[in-house]
Amino acid sequence: MTIKALNLVGNDLARVLRWGSGYSGEDPPHILVSVDEAEEVLMDRWTILLDAQHFSEDAHSFLEPPKIVQMNNYFGLGIDAELSLDFHQAREDEPDKFTSRFHNKGVYVKVGLQKISCSRSLHKELKLQVDAQEVQLPNIEGLIFLNIP
Repeated sequence: MTIKALNLVGNDLARVLRWGSGYSGEDPPHILVSVDEAEEVLMDRWTILLDAQHFSEDAHSFLEPPKIVQMNNYFGLGIDAELSLDFHQAREDEPDKFTSRFHNKGVYVKVGLQKISCSRSLHKELKLQVDAQEVQLPNIEGLIFLNIP
């Protein structure tokens, strides 16, 4: 399986660190003072090894070298990551169309609803091991590794 998209979302990390839900026009020096005076928050950091292999009856072969991902927030595979990547690319292609939080959320919902109609059956494509133990996956459209409250 080729991994189409990885999802590491900074806004959720900002919420966990109690920085707020997003920039809303505050004065930058005020923001810096707030960060300087903020309470320290401990973070859990994980490592994920992505090992893309093609399995066949003969043997398995590597599609690409394994990748190590350091997580501070969360990491997603599947529909959520695909949606996030498509939204990010659309926003980079036409930034003038993404200037309103309300509009951005509407676009996100619209694209998400379009993606729901396509089945991914990731349980047939992924093999999940946690601490060297294989985990049987149910019929899923996405998989999120989460390490924030």
